Amino acid sequence: MTSDRIIIRVPFVLIWRRLLLTLVLPFALTSVAVAQSRQELIEGAKREGGEFVLYTSLSIGEISRLQQALEKQHPFLKAKFYRASGETVLNKALMEARAGQILFDVFFNTAFPVHLAQKANLLAPYHSPEALGYPDAFRHPQGYWTGVYNNCYVVAYNTKLVSPSAAPKRWEDLLHPRWKKQFALDREEFEWYGAMLSAMGEERGRTFMKALAAQEPLVRKGHTLIAQHLVAGEFPLALVYAHRIEEFKQKGAPVEWVTTMDPIIAGMRTIALSVRPKSPNAAKLFIDFVLSREGQTIFRDMDRIAVRPEIGLSDSTFDKSKLKLYPASPMLADRGEALSAEFRQLFIR
Repeated sequence: MTSDRIIIRVPFVLIWRRLLLTLVLPFALTSVAVAQSRQELIEGAKREGGEFVLYTSLSIGEISRLQQALEKQHPFLKAKFYRASGETVLNKALMEARAGQILFDVFFNTAFPVHLAQKANLLAPYHSPEALGYPDAFRHPQGYWTGVYNNCYVVAYNTKLVSPSAAPKRWEDLLHPRWKKQFALDREEFEWYGAMLSAMGEERGRTFMKALAAQEPLVRKGHTLIAQHLVAGEFPLALVYAHRIEEFKQKGAPVEWVTTMDPIIAGMRTIALSVRPKSPNAAKLFIDFVLSREGQTIFRDMDRIAVRPEIGLSDSTFDKSKLKLYPASPMLADRGEALSAEFRQLFIR
């Protein structure tokens, strides 16, 4: 396994500007993945030695669970990985590309870095047969990436402070005077902000955001920390990740999340094939595994909301199809600076 150490860090909003101004890659002609049978991929991966390099922002726990399951299905497959924050992983790949090297086989990251990697010609199209039934909104039309699971931005509440009947049911309910200074959100909620504008429409969305900012929400840093403070009763409501609330619920914490919001913004975790994989067959086998029913079930069991339609929630009593999921478009990354500036102007006081 490669080091988990962060190599370099550049503010994320500057990466795309620098990429537009200075990045000239020798990889402009991307290869188009040719359809291969599963057996051909297996035989090819064995000839490659079975080892592939994964660049990812997954947690160590997620990687470990995937590796264990992968090795049961394909004992000859071994993943070497570099993991860090999403922008750090992207920045590493960009720096290596400027030096004339593509060192990864699979890029598994949040949607914004994957989109920017595609724009920098670091990725090749691959239409995994496992993704055929996936919703169109959760896969690139040319096959440059496929959604794996969603980090869903949801309104959660402390059940000791708010009853289910009193909890907000619609986004507009947050504008009620009772929630003034009673709602917390992350100070870098740029993806959610941009996707909400897109889902609501720019005019309606900005009107809502201005009204929400007038409620003087409590701005904090870090979704996990916000969820912990919600559990502790520091505030009654918060914008957090659904899977984090599910984790706390399983530990007996007095929290619940609202399933009726329309839309619920889905921040996609996506997977993609390198433009120049050293182990293309092993890489494709891994991508297929992650998108398969078995791979998607692994993420469901970690309380993630899997993209594969037939894989439900870890709470099997709730029908996932009832959620009004709206994927945050990876192309919002092209407006990253503008969206972050707007959000800060509204919410950071």
